[in-house]
Amino acid sequence: MMDCKGGPPGRPSIISLSVLTCLCRLTLLLIPLCGVLAPRPAQTQILPPAQEITLPSAARTGNPILDRIWVRYFSAPTGLQPAPGVILIPPVGSDERDDLMRRFAEYLARQGIACAIICLPYHGNRRTGRELPSAHFAAGTVADAERAYSQSTGDVSAVTTWLAAQPGVDSSRLGVVGVSLGAIVAHLAMGQDARLRAGVAALGGGDLPDLYHHSLVALYHELHHRQRLTADALAPMRAVDPLTYADRNRPRRVLMIQAARDLLIPPHNAVALWRALGEPPIQWLDADHFALTLNPVPAFRATAAYLWGVWNGLPDSAIRIPRVAAPTLKVGLIDQSGVGPSPAVQWQFLTLLSRP
Repeated sequence: MMDCKGGPPGRPSIISLSVLTCLCRLTLLLIPLCGVLAPRPAQTQILPPAQEITLPSAARTGNPILDRIWVRYFSAPTGLQPAPGVILIPPVGSDERDDLMRRFAEYLARQGIACAIICLPYHGNRRTGRELPSAHFAAGTVADAERAYSQSTGDVSAVTTWLAAQPGVDSSRLGVVGVSLGAIVAHLAMGQDARLRAGVAALGGGDLPDLYHHSLVALYHELHHRQRLTADALAPMRAVDPLTYADRNRPRRVLMIQAARDLLIPPHNAVALWRALGEPPIQWLDADHFALTLNPVPAFRATAAYLWGVWNGLPDSAIRIPRVAAPTLKVGLIDQSGVGPSPAVQWQFLTLLSRP
């Protein structure tokens, strides 16, 4: 742990504030270095250029903007074909051209896994107005959210059909990888499409009525509508809840990556889904919902290792999954007896909390 504190009691210290500023700047410099210093895949494989395609949506709305699925496809190098394939589902607010998803897809492609990044409804080129994507998945009505999740799941199935038909893709080895909102959709897709036999879901969860009633999602909705959704009003969300389809997921394989300090997808929502899925492999980060993006490479490695283990016929207990770690940065005040509160920045180098 690293603390930087204010000056003596009752007297502001210019020196201590300068130290605080320097440490803040040092921390911001260290964050990207975590990704730079992390092992990266060999760059010997030259990837074919990414392809931009569009497909018809599985759930027609009558709106031509929503009814086209945008996909960015990264095929595996020719020497590694026929390759398994996965659909990458971005977090809320990101689309098929998101830089993090591009890096993820390129990593997996170099590991011999073809990747199709999907643009979810109301994102990117599928935005129907000035409203943010979260307006449909979180801040709108329950019917809006149910419709958005349902179309998203159907669109993943449509992209799966397209991916299975691509030259150089092994249609018997297909999977799905999702982050945040994408992880929830990934769980739903695995529960409804038997072709998706392996998956990795980072920062997702289940029991959506509870999540939309008690998490920061509930606060976000309340800020827009000045009222909190009731349990009865949220009941229709069961139709698009990963818990509803958990029994169908059990024959298949999924790695869960969760954040123990998550306020958007609270840990108890992740645990509920984990238990319903038969307690598959799970890794806990001592971090919040957003820390994974600061150092995503370990998650890339864990994803590739788990998917290949499944496709090679190994039981979960025999798959060596690299440990996923994310930086924990805390900014706030430290209250010392007799001194009073003083500003502090803490950088946690060691994980102290592996489970919620």
